[in-house]
Amino acid sequence: MKTFKKHRDYGFWDQDIRLSKLSRLGDPLEKLYEGVDFEKFRLF
Repeated sequence: MKTFKKHRDYGFWDQDIRLSKLSRLGDPLEKLYEGVDFEKFRLF
């Protein structure tokens, strides 16, 4: 029987590889971060 990775059972480099792939594909959150000054929403 074949074993599969469980959800959140990441290896050491898996998270970094997934995030870099997402950046290469055009992460919409990175584009949002470039256009919005989130410091205006910070509470004092």
